[in-house]
Amino acid sequence: MHRDPFDVWYPGYLDHIGNFRHSLSFFTETALYRYATPHFYTTDEFPAAKRDLRTEVFYASPWKGGWWRLGDAVRYMVEASKSVLDTAAKYRENLLYNRYLAGRDVIAKFATEGPFAYVIPNAQHDASSAALLVEKLSLSGIEISQATKPFDANGTTYPAGSWIVLMDQPYAGLVKDLFDIQKYPTLSQRPYDVTGWTLPLQMGVEALPSPRQSPAKHARI
Repeated sequence: MHRDPFDVWYPGYLDHIGNFRHSLSFFTETALYRYATPHFYTTDEFPAAKRDLRTEVFYASPWKGGWWRLGDAVRYMVEASKSVLDTAAKYRENLLYNRYLAGRDVIAKFATEGPFAYVIPNAQHDASSAALLVEKLSLSGIEISQATKPFDANGTTYPAGSWIVLMDQPYAGLVKDLFDIQKYPTLSQRPYDVTGWTLPLQMGVEALPSPRQSPAKHARI
């Protein structure tokens, strides 16, 4: 089975977070845990759509069945990993340049449309959680500034020491995804597992979007 779809809307998945860092990522599993038990497979045990052993773009060498053991799964993944490394080495210039273009486009997007920044006031109900939130953003490659003097944004005056996350930076999409008030769409299908992750709400931290560019003059000092 290849390209089996499921809900990866949650940005905490290892194969999803790379999208916001403009990196290629994908999720793979080779069989299930119970398949560690050796078994001789025939095509009638395959998924119905795969029994004709038709060659496909994402299934170039259909397996015809036979013995499947834990060692086969390990070798399969080792070869797949080598293939990824080989492809990345061959096309490294294209991959790196496209990553640059993606970051450039994100900067341009948030330079002209809001939110232009998120303000995390230094006066919080739980100061340690606010600091932890800032640390988590920093570990994800997000640039965060701290105001050196009071400033006005959203009709409110914030004290010096408040954190400012300017959105004209390459990984700003991650900030928006984590900080926006999440509204799950109306679907007939139930979500896969995780349905909520608005990080400031989960951590009890106040983080306010700025629809105007006013905080910028106090940031990156």
